[in-house]
Amino acid sequence: MNLKEAKDYTILVLTLLCYYSMLVLIFNYTYNNSTLGRDDSDQQEYGSKRSGLIIKTDYKTGCQFYESKNGTLTPRLDGNFNHLGCK
Repeated sequence: MNLKEAKDYTILVLTLLCYYSMLVLIFNYTYNNSTLGRDDSDQQEYGSKRSGLIIKTDYKTGCQFYESKNGTLTPRLDGNFNHLGCK
């Protein structure tokens, strides 16, 4: 491979990397500003923030919990501080 071929190859790789980066940015922007993947712990308006919590259900009791990003479980309560979903 001579110097010209190496330069052409480098330009090609950088161009493809830029296109790939733009596609990833467009996908992330679209996903984060859409209602895809939202549950009822997130705000439902277009472009609103996500809570980052996952709603988990104990299948034996039916009780619902919020799971944070680090795995901490917190009981999911209604407006009267009753545990949601429990039988």
